Amino acid sequence: MRGALAGSFIHGIIISFMPLLLMPVMGSLGFQGSTFSDIDYGVAGIFLGNLANFGGQIAVIAGIIAVFVVLIILTIMGKNKKASSISE
Repeated sequence: MRGALAGSFIHGIIISFMPLLLMPVMGSLGFQGSTFSDIDYGVAGIFLGNLANFGGQIAVIAGIIAVFVVLIILTIMGKNKKASSISE
């Protein structure tokens, strides 16, 4: 019960203030008014926007590929861990 209350409170605070962090990034890309009160949009927007400001389109593409590679590696490691625990 305490975890549900704390988690929902923290989520509410984050979705309230995440657009403030996203505004400068979106403004520099020409999308001043496009914000949504959703954590995944805010995190991805800040990450990709900063990559775009740092290195342009190539940096954004490299960042997306890097995220996919990390996710694939984590998936493979999770399957290997599960398979080894089942065989024991």
